Amino acid sequence: MTGAWQQAGQSFPLVFHRQSGNSAGKKPVGAISQVEGTWQGAFQNGNMRYRLQLHVTHDEEKKLSGTLDSLDQGANGLPMSELSERNGMVHLKLRWSREFTKER
Repeated sequence: MTGAWQQAGQSFPLVFHRQSGNSAGKKPVGAISQVEGTWQGAFQNGNMRYRLQLHVTHDEEKKLSGTLDSLDQGANGLPMSELSERNGMVHLKLRWSREFTKER
């Protein structure tokens, strides 16, 4: 999959490659979509390189779902708030907020 990582008003080129324990480049058994499976990619921001891993599957209603791991930041299982595939295009969106709590 080829596309762009967009964050904070910036866009970075990003390419994902399917990772497979069995036949490389093939979708998992029982998959309803070609995008299901585990994908790895990376993007560059200045001199920092960020490796990402996508886990795409489907639920009982045959709706695509997935999570993202930011391998270099130790953030795993971030849920995708949107994941869709239409006419060969994949769209995914992640939303999360950061919280800071300080005790007095």
